Amino acid sequence: MEDKLERRAADVANLMANRERLEIELKDARKGLLDSPLPAVAELEGLRQGAKASAQQNAVQQKKIESLTRDFEFTRQQYQQASTSAVELASQNAALEKEVTVSIFLK
Repeated sequence: MEDKLERRAADVANLMANRERLEIELKDARKGLLDSPLPAVAELEGLRQGAKASAQQNAVQQKKIESLTRDFEFTRQQYQQASTSAVELASQNAALEKEVTVSIFLK
């Protein structure tokens, strides 16, 4: 059992190192494309990177919109509850004022 765990840990470490190496290679390849002597290749890579950055920014903005929408909905519900309570309290207040007026009148 311990051998199996050690092998798994070694596999994970190897995979992580391999991933890091591949990410560095990919970064270098993309930089090579940007620095390409062929203007069309460099332009295409620049556009691809711009599109990726725009997509990431869009995802961040979408999360902000979702958060603001949830906040707005919560505020709307709180306002609705407060408004309903205010109407109920006003009705109770009017009923109590009527009782007070009637009891004063009857004295």
